[in-house]
Amino acid sequence: MSEDLLANGFKDVGPTITKLTLNDKQLTKFIDEFIVYNYDSNCITASEGAFGIGDPLAPTPARPFGVNYTDFLLDGVGSQRIKKIDDVYLYNDWHKTLSEDVDQGDDYDGGLDLATCVGPNAELFSYLNPHPSMRGGSERWKTEIIIKTTDSATTTIHVNSTELLQVGELILTNNGVADGVTQITAINSSTSLTVSAAIDVVEGTALEIGLDPVLSINLRPVNLYNGHFYKKRPNAVALVEGDATQPGYVGLPGISEKIYMNEFSKVKRLITTSARGVTFMPAASTGVNTEAKLRHYKEERSPDGSTKHHFWISNYKLRALDVILVINF
Repeated sequence: MSEDLLANGFKDVGPTITKLTLNDKQLTKFIDEFIVYNYDSNCITASEGAFGIGDPLAPTPARPFGVNYTDFLLDGVGSQRIKKIDDVYLYNDWHKTLSEDVDQGDDYDGGLDLATCVGPNAELFSYLNPHPSMRGGSERWKTEIIIKTTDSATTTIHVNSTELLQVGELILTNNGVADGVTQITAINSSTSLTVSAAIDVVEGTALEIGLDPVLSINLRPVNLYNGHFYKKRPNAVALVEGDATQPGYVGLPGISEKIYMNEFSKVKRLITTSARGVTFMPAASTGVNTEAKLRHYKEERSPDGSTKHHFWISNYKLRALDVILVINF
């Protein structure tokens, strides 16, 4: 019967099943973006958000909070979903005040004890840095790579890994000597790149790569992939003996990481459970106005230790999905 209908001009509009496969890095990036956009990271209101990460007691703090912000565009350039992130997070040790310095014996304005004013998300954002300018690949970072072969006046350089590099970045230093001009023009493979001018390289020495000779100041962790949010356990505060007041948030390093992992797992369960009515929508840039329903999810662990995440979604053929980037539920 279906063949007769199609032969007489009817169109098959589905539904069809589409299978999407993501790796751990792709899924982690999405979940972190979800947390940053939907969880309150503000530092200005007592007992709310991540209050306590900024220094509320200093009259003129070196890193004022609630003053300057950077826009986080959830959907990239042209995004209608924008979250303002406090520039107090624009530091490699943004959590130092809460972890090591805050005096638990002091009172905040209005007689409130600072220990009871810490926001419910302070621990979470002491581990997960929500600032878009601290993501992997931003100009704040410099990446160190090791030369694998000695060459003279070459534009093709063999290195230990190009995974974190991008076309357009500069060689900041070559074996400790400042450069700041030579640019990456191509990533040839996982261990080879091409630069804009011939340089001398020596096996075993390091190149520092970044976007800006002045702004690229923080050494990038090897697991901070391009576009991913920066994560770092706070330093543990030294315990004080005797009757002196103990500064800092004792136990924050372990607590902050565990809270992040708990929230990560919670969001993951939400977006991989078909019974919750999870729907997938294409990026606004595609111009496609449609949605697809999650029908099944399966996690597959490979022998090499990697994990793949399989999503089966259904949509109609006349409204086929182009690029699926946004998940709503």
